[in-house]
Amino acid sequence: ERISGFSAEDFYHIPRLLDSVVDPSDREAWEDHRNEAEITTTALSIDFRIVRKDGGIRWINHICHPVFDTAGHPRGRRASNRDITEKKQKDDELRAAYEQLAASQEELQGQYEELAAGERRIRESEEKFRTFMETSIDGVMLFDDHGGILAWNLAAEQIFGIPAGEAIGINIVDLQIRLIVPEHKNPAYVEALRSRFTS
Repeated sequence: ERISGFSAEDFYHIPRLLDSVVDPSDREAWEDHRNEAEITTTALSIDFRIVRKDGGIRWINHICHPVFDTAGHPRGRRASNRDITEKKQKDDELRAAYEQLAASQEELQGQYEELAAGERRIRESEEKFRTFMETSIDGVMLFDDHGGILAWNLAAEQIFGIPAGEAIGINIVDLQIRLIVPEHKNPAYVEALRSRFTS
């Protein structure tokens, strides 16, 4: 009565009441269990839902054992029903948490693979740039937004006569001024040059 809301008298007086309170979603499994119980002499167990008298849903663990007479003939079954609703709810919560964790792990794996692919592309680009700088016959220099020289290849060393270790880090304007022939190194020209590169 505590589990189903029906009294013992209800089950005694209402034919097949137990069958009728089984949740419609579980009735086929329940019928299969009953049919198996009629043809086997082993203990059987099944979990199913019932609809309580007040409309609530409860999960039941049903276990039935065969009963024999003194001659060893089967005389029916002895059954016990246990309310496992809370256990099922906790199982569902754990399952949902596991699925969420699995989804998070899959998302993280995807992000990791995307990051790894990005790093591979960066390494490939760096290798291509390094090869270009080393093999180009043209003087190549790179500088930042403020004119600071970031890269200076071998051809640039040979063309301008300035080693990369000396060129990298100085300002492109200062380098231009350094390379101006003396007769052009007047204050007005130098100021115009600085204005053009810093504007």
